[in-house]
Amino acid sequence: MARQTEIKQYYKDLPEERRTFAEKLLTKMFFMEQTLRKLETDIRKNGAVIETTNGNGFQVVQENPAQKTYNTMVKNYNATVRLLLDMLPESIEKTGDEFTEFLEKA
Repeated sequence: MARQTEIKQYYKDLPEERRTFAEKLLTKMFFMEQTLRKLETDIRKNGAVIETTNGNGFQVVQENPAQKTYNTMVKNYNATVRLLLDMLPESIEKTGDEFTEFLEKA
């Protein structure tokens, strides 16, 4: 939570409606980041493909549901990060600082 509060400071000079929007995006970004970590743990533990029993009692191999969720969420996470980078105030240098390096790694 401290990191989220720290990063919100980059958006403090935006007009109120844009700042509110950026803060909501940050909240969603951190939620997705946390969820992606949990999904990664599941995928590493159980694999991208799992064996399971279908409704008819047959053993089947299928994509791990965590893998499918991860693939969808990581696209949304990356789009959110891009939006946040684009929303940075012009007064903030968009390269070389800790925050933009963090976002660019994401």
